Amino acid sequence: RVDGKGIRLLAENGIDVSVGVLEEKARALNRGFIRVMQSGIPWVTLKLAMTMDGFIADTQGKSQWITGDASRKRVHRWRSDHNAVLVGSGTVLVDDPKLTVRTVPGKNPTRVVLDPEGAVPSEAHVLQSSEAETVLLRASHLSNGDNDRNTNVDIFYLPTNQSGEYDWQEILTTLYEKKGVLSVFIEGGAEISSSLLDSGYVDELILMTGSKIIGQGLSPFHRITASMDTPHKFELTSLEQVGNDICARYRQDEG
Repeated sequence: RVDGKGIRLLAENGIDVSVGVLEEKARALNRGFIRVMQSGIPWVTLKLAMTMDGFIADTQGKSQWITGDASRKRVHRWRSDHNAVLVGSGTVLVDDPKLTVRTVPGKNPTRVVLDPEGAVPSEAHVLQSSEAETVLLRASHLSNGDNDRNTNVDIFYLPTNQSGEYDWQEILTTLYEKKGVLSVFIEGGAEISSSLLDSGYVDELILMTGSKIIGQGLSPFHRITASMDTPHKFELTSLEQVGNDICARYRQDEG
């Protein structure tokens, strides 16, 4: 209830106040809250597991497993660091993931599935397991706000723009306003990844590169409309070997 005047009130009462202490770590810890306060939408982390030649799945959509056990354990830790994990219905249909935190201690994030046509079957793990809440975002004629007969499942409208493409600002706003989500971990396929990257709403990009080459497959960049004159720019923040994989982390270059 200090309305931004806390430092002044403490100083006026004879208390020494230091500002900027561990500021970088504090900002990282509170990145979701800060993002929402600044822009009204959650912090967005996009994780891509790719082959050495840049594909996230083969031509049949199969991606298990591009990276090794150590990398997959790291992914579980990242899930636990976010309020929500988001995939598309295609990922659910192909992999039937649980999208929970299992190999490390941590809280399960809310599972969010972009399911415009209601393709996710009732027997899918995200609908059957009660380990975490699930949000389905569907086209207007399929989103009536009911919980799909499951108390852990909410169904909301999936916003799209005039071209019928995902409206990421409205999607992220919906997650914050409806579920209080401050940070989202994206594990989507090629369509979601390229659409999100092209939207400019990726705050952090994590590229996990496995030690496989498949020659052809699905690219997470195929729908990006940028050019060398107007690229989407990121700044490398860390690079490390994880098992037999390479993990590169980037932040959006806002300069």
